Formats: sequence, C-alpha cells, structure tokens
Amino acid sequence: MLDGLGRTYVLTVLVLSLVLRIGLILNMGDQHHFKDTLQYDLSARSILHGSGPDYSVPRAALYPAFMAFAYRWGGEGNFRAVRWLQLPLGVALVALCGMLAYRMAGARAGRIALVASALSPMLVFATGLLYPTTLYAGLLIAAVLLTWEMACRPRVLSAVAIGLLLTLVWLADPIAMVPAAALLAWLVWSVRNGGAGARLRVGLACGVTLLAAAAWVQFSDSRFGGSGVSLDKAQYVMHMARNDSTYNQGRRIRDTGPFRPTSVGGVVGRELQLLRTRPVDYLHDWTREFAHFFSPWPDRITSVNSYTRPGVRLLGIVHLLPILLLAAIGLVRGPARANARSLLLVPTLSTAFIYAFFITQARYRVPVEPYLIVLAAIGLTSLLPARVPWLGAEAAGHAAVAKSGLPESG
Repeated sequence: MLDGLGRTYVLTVLVLSLVLRIGLILNMGDQHHFKDTLQYDLSARSILHGSGPDYSVPRAALYPAFMAFAYRWGGEGNFRAVRWLQLPLGVALVALCGMLAYRMAGARAGRIALVASALSPMLVFATGLLYPTTLYAGLLIAAVLLTWEMACRPRVLSAVAIGLLLTLVWLADPIAMVPAAALLAWLVWSVRNGGAGARLRVGLACGVTLLAAAAWVQFSDSRFGGSGVSLDKAQYVMHMARNDSTYNQGRRIRDTGPFRPTSVGGVVGRELQLLRTRPVDYLHDWTREFAHFFSPWPDRITSVNSYTRPGVRLLGIVHLLPILLLAAIGLVRGPARANARSLLLVPTLSTAFIYAFFITQARYRVPVEPYLIVLAAIGLTSLLPARVPWLGAEAAGHAAVAKSGLPESG
C-alpha cells in the first residue's frame, strides 16, 4: 500500500490520525464517561485474577480480555492504559480502510478513504471509547479485506485467517454472527463458478469459523461455567426498545410490562406472532429503526458529559452527511466493479438489518462506517477531474487498473 498510495502521503495521514487520537486519549484521562464500561471492567478484573470472564454480566469475552491485558501492564482499573492499548488499533483501522479502497478501486479512492477515516469524528472518538467498538471494527474490516482477496485469489491461508477473524469478531460482540454469516454467504456466492479448488477453500473458511466458535464454547463452558453466548442481553434491549420512553417514541408496538427473559424459541415465537398479527406495525417499527441506523445525528444518548454536548454531536452531521451522499454516488459510478460494491454493502446492510429489531444508535454504526467511507471515496473519485494535486499524478492510472485489471471472482 505504501508504494501504491505514496509513502509520504500514507505516513503523513497516519501520523495525523495518531495525533488526533492521542489528543482525545489525553483529554479523556482515566474516566470511563459511559456506564456500560463498568460491566466490561468487572469482567476484565475477573479475568485478571484468574477466574475467567464474569458471565454474570452479559458481555462477550474478548474485550474484557483486552482490558485485562492492559490492566496487567498499566495497573488494575487503569482506563488510560486501555485507551493507549487501543491507540494502535485505531490507527490500524485507518490504514485498513485506505487499503480496502485501494484494493477495490485504486490509488485515488485509497488516498481519499485514508484521509476521510483519519479525520472521521466517530472513528477518532471510538479509539478512546471503553467499548469493544474499535476492536470489533478492526477485526471486521480485516476479515472483509481478506474476503475480497479470497474472492479474487482463493488461498488456504486466507481461508483460515477469515475463519479465525470472524470468530474473534463474534467474541467481541455476539451481534457479529449476522454480518459474519452474511460475509461467508457472499464469499460462497462469489466463487460459485470458480471451480472446485476455489469452492473448497471457501468451504474451509466456513468450516474454520464454525469449528473455532464451537471450540470456544466448549472450552469456556468447561473452564468457566459458561460461554457468554446468551440472548438475555438481546431480549432486554428488545424489551427496552418497546418500553423505555427514550427509545420507543414513534413505535407502534409497545411493551409496558416487566422484563421476563425466555428461551430462544420463546423469543422467536413471540416475534413471529407479532409479525403475523400486527404485520404493518411490526414492519413500520423495523423500517423506522433500519432508517435510523443511518441517521447522521447521534441521539438516544442517556449519558451526560463533555462528549455528548449538542455542539460535539453536530460533528457527526458535518462528517456523515457528505459521506452518505457520496456513498450513494459510489454505488452506481466510479472505479470499482459491481462485486466490490456488493461486498461493501454486506456488512453495512446486515448490521443495520439485525440492529433494526432492537435499537439503533450512532455507536453501532461505527464498525461499518469504513465501508461507507470506501463507497464515498469511490463516488468522489468519479466526480473529481483527471488530475488533482493532492492525489498525485499517478492516481488515475491506478484507478483504471483496479477497475479492469483484477481477476474475476473465483
């Protein structure tokens, strides 16, 4: 990527992204700012003391393990140490976003995506957020990048890496099972005409994902008395979406009773019954949440601090509105093939799809913002003149190669 995008340009943008994120970390200090952090902290302390993840709190195990690692060298409960450990992940996310755009649409798109992700207020903020957001986003985009490479050139190592990455994404947040399954389905579709060898390697990626996830569940159940795989949290959020006035404004289906967790079958049966008996209302609520997923205004925030002020949240609109507009253009024109665009839509739409059954917030969109940025970079590339000084004279040539020179999927 350094050679394709220009070493000086890449290093300059990455240093800029580093400086912005360091500034945020210094400003955030050793406070947690958002209350859900305390649940991750509780589980991290349990891991630090050798007891494994604390499954009395409904949180997946990977981020508490990440926090526990930070506590080991920075001191127990040292939130500043966790943020410093997240710093390279935040910068790596910027690099991966630029690389994905470069591989899909050439150097012009790569350079635009690199600087847009470096300056993204939400991606900068997520680096200092004591949630698994940046870890999740980094693992997911690495899996997407390998999925694209796999579709172009199926390889055994890529297949194994995709399976392991998707398992780690799931261990960062169980909601990831939906975009993970969607990515694997896209990969199966992309090599449908690629021959037995390509299909075998894609099958390997699917197999590794399932085996690694099953191995974790078995190990964690036997060692820690649980796996963290539970629908209790999801059920509670679904109940809150229909019960809490912060979230149920405009919803047609309400739930004013007390929260009562039930089995997976019970949840599915209840939702199917609602869909059968009140299809218009159910689809109204789901469609409303799906559209809200892409809302540029960060709302539904119950915490009050210096990072939730209206003036700060206004940065979300200033950044995301042009990204969404350019991404819409990037869907129909620009130096990228149709299957590249479809891959960018897979994690984005599948994530919005599953969250629409619950609650959608700006924080949930952070892991898929890189794909909107790449689409926007593709769209902006198609609008710019042939020569733009800051993109470099060689950029247009790379874009043309990316459009016509990559091998067909499979």
